[in-house]
Amino acid sequence: MIASITSVLFFSIKVPRFPDLWVTGVCLVSFFCYFCGLVTVETLLQPMSAHIFGWNDDDSILYLGIFVACQGILSAFVFSWVGPLAKRIDERYTKFSLRI
Repeated sequence: MIASITSVLFFSIKVPRFPDLWVTGVCLVSFFCYFCGLVTVETLLQPMSAHIFGWNDDDSILYLGIFVACQGILSAFVFSWVGPLAKRIDERYTKFSLRI
């Protein structure tokens, strides 16, 4: 009896033929806003660092390239540790320790 109820409930779910346009639009706008900010920061980073630290153009591009490469390596390392840490640390523990 339970198997027939679950199979009926499973097949009675209506799957939309087209994606929700509102959600799709919000995702696209968020994506473009994120990359617009990223491009702005990356464009302004070289002249600002050259001015602040007194570097010439070649030095600022070299140092910022090393800095951005280190950020990429660090983000890959953090991303690889998310799964093992999520298995070890329960979210209830973090909420309790942070008093949220």
